[in-house]
Amino acid sequence: MNTILFRIAAILFLWASLVARGAIALGKEPEEIWQQLSKLSREEREKRLIVGAKTEGKVVLYGNLSADHLEKVKVDFEKRYAVKLDAYRASGERIANRVLTEFRAGKFEADVVGPSNEHVPALMKAGVLGRYASPERAAYFDTHKDRQGYWTATTTT
Repeated sequence: MNTILFRIAAILFLWASLVARGAIALGKEPEEIWQQLSKLSREEREKRLIVGAKTEGKVVLYGNLSADHLEKVKVDFEKRYAVKLDAYRASGERIANRVLTEFRAGKFEADVVGPSNEHVPALMKAGVLGRYASPERAAYFDTHKDRQGYWTATTTT
């Protein structure tokens, strides 16, 4: 796996884990916490994200990655950060339905969601997705991210 892409994906996993769960604990909106974290240096931000993820004990990923790719990410992520990565692997439609059901029930389990592109607008409309201004986003071409800051593509074909 490309080391740079993995590093970006790993940082985004940690970012989402800390922010989503931390926001609930602090009574803040995730976007508010993301804004605060984006003001830190890369080293300080990564340090805080790792501490937050370790405190939580795991990162929960819903994605439609191939089984082989997901296993490689899981092994490398857990080795690198000593944080368990739980994953739900399914089709983009099943992921979107699960996310919407959990969100509406007030029991959102996922830290990171990777649905198929065609399901992102419905998740945005439902208010499930939050914007993030991760500095890593600057490494992506404009065609691989939306202008409002809701999503960044992590794979292309």
